[in-house]
Amino acid sequence: MRALFRVDSGRKIGGGHLFRCLVLADELAHRGASCAFACRPHEGALLDAVKARGHDVHALSHARDVSCGVEADHGGWIGARPEEDAAETVELLERVRADWLVVDHYGLDARWEQSVRKRFDVRALVIDDLADRPHDCEVLLDQNLWPDAAERYDGLVPAQCRRLLGPRYALLRGSGRARCAPLPPCGTALAFFGAEDPTGECRKLVSAWLALYGDRADAPVRLRVVAGLLNRDRAWLEEQAAGSRGLSITGWVDDLPDELARVRCAIGAAGGTTWERLAAGCESWVVAVAEHQRALAMHLVELGVAHRVGTQAATAPEDYVRCLRE
Repeated sequence: MRALFRVDSGRKIGGGHLFRCLVLADELAHRGASCAFACRPHEGALLDAVKARGHDVHALSHARDVSCGVEADHGGWIGARPEEDAAETVELLERVRADWLVVDHYGLDARWEQSVRKRFDVRALVIDDLADRPHDCEVLLDQNLWPDAAERYDGLVPAQCRRLLGPRYALLRGSGRARCAPLPPCGTALAFFGAEDPTGECRKLVSAWLALYGDRADAPVRLRVVAGLLNRDRAWLEEQAAGSRGLSITGWVDDLPDELARVRCAIGAAGGTTWERLAAGCESWVVAVAEHQRALAMHLVELGVAHRVGTQAATAPEDYVRCLRE
């Protein structure tokens, strides 16, 4: 089987879409499939991460600002007109000869999918969690735990579309798929807010930790922050950590689930890593770093499986002081 993934990453988009697609591609490759990626080289695009996993990457033409005409709020994420993007994707499909097209992109909808599929006979799997636009696909995957999961895509996908809904289908990396070991004693918290951290949560959290513990050697909580490859505050964060004995900063970890298995508490965005934190059995603190994460974060708190820090720019160091104290 051959699969072509149409997914993007970058400063505006972040890295979550790409990395959850890599989880699926790695598993397919493990089972003997051939996987390739079609990505537009947006600013900060993480194309090297795909190459490092051994998958082919086909760069589309450079992104530009256009009025895309997509009804969803994320139409500007495409970096081209939808018909142009579809034409480039079809050209790649003809070269790759894929059996499946995997689409994970908030800027693409049923019109794009139909445009591609009427010109190239391919089955489609769509990964989505917004439920704000129609899709033309055989399979739709939404790994999130929504209170109305069964109805969210009514009228948005074909009647015969198979819907894979909820954390049962979560795209978890490697060792994060199952955790049976007991939790370690409290002492270290791990934080990760995505590849870019657009609302500066790392800076707020580090400021809170320093306000509470400074350079104390006996701080009751040690904090490890994965700042992300695109984090603009990386230099400042590393400077703060240089004078502290209980604070460490890194831009990347090879196996986040393995890191989560070593800590009792974890703090992060209400995105794909939510399920890795919960699969690791961590006490989880969530921040909605994008508007579409707000409802999910609140639902997790209501279910009692996570604690809420705050939402987007409304969070402040004081919120993280409360989090660290608890």
